Amino acid sequence: MAAVEEAKQRMEELIRTHQRRNPRIAEPEGTADDWIFRKAVKKQFRIFYHISLKRWFYWLPRGRTKGKNCHKPGVMDALRFLCEDQARRRQAEELVKVEKLKWSKEAEELMKDSITPAKQR
Repeated sequence: MAAVEEAKQRMEELIRTHQRRNPRIAEPEGTADDWIFRKAVKKQFRIFYHISLKRWFYWLPRGRTKGKNCHKPGVMDALRFLCEDQARRRQAEELVKVEKLKWSKEAEELMKDSITPAKQR
């Protein structure tokens, strides 16, 4: 969970910094106009803003996307939600990679053990 908390902290700092510069980014139209804020979010978190749909999204593996509309929750809440979701998803993917690596090493050792007696015959 440390990775999720760290991502949320970085997102809050980024939002505060850019809201001091341009308070209008809290509105969908303000975010659409402020390319500096959108570019900073894209660079740090790989989360994109679709200007015409007023929607934050990020890319998933295999070309799919995960997004959140900004109309009901608001621009910043949607962005916070996606940031947290993305961090959790990445953390889960890392755990899966570690488990797969662990299982592949165990399978490799079992294969070595099963091959060794056949060579001795």
